[in-house]
Amino acid sequence: SGSLLEAIATWCDDKLQPLARAQNSYIKSSFELKELLCSMELPPNAVLFTADARAMYTNIPTQECLDSLDKYLLDNIVDFPHVCHDALIEGLRIVIMFSNIFTFSDTYWRQRNGAAMGAPPCPAWATMYFAPYEDDACNVFSDQIQFYRRYIDDVFGIWLRQPGDEATW
Repeated sequence: SGSLLEAIATWCDDKLQPLARAQNSYIKSSFELKELLCSMELPPNAVLFTADARAMYTNIPTQECLDSLDKYLLDNIVDFPHVCHDALIEGLRIVIMFSNIFTFSDTYWRQRNGAAMGAPPCPAWATMYFAPYEDDACNVFSDQIQFYRRYIDDVFGIWLRQPGDEATW
């Protein structure tokens, strides 16, 4: 905030937001979550589950995330014509990989991995990183997961218990 690179970070965030909103797990607010849940008719074997990612931002492997985002953009270029692929990847590389400097007490530190919590474009960046893993898990457990959404690092889902599962609940 207030740095020379803030404009690049804001531009990257503007370009990443539509990509993040297009992910299956994306939810924009607790109000939207409530509306979705209230509109559902649940069977008697449905249970709510929640999860909270611990130290999500700082544990994102930076290069892996950039590579994943690069592949996603190339695979979905038709869906996001507003995104200049090369410029976005280079902007993210500058902002997140090379220029994430913070202070602690009277010392300065460069964060070598992960991203700054909450600072643009990090929330959308994190959403894009975790989305493929969530999609894979939801596909593997498609018979059990009736509903799955994530707001930043908070997951809300509905799991359908199968016969015999009662002993583990």
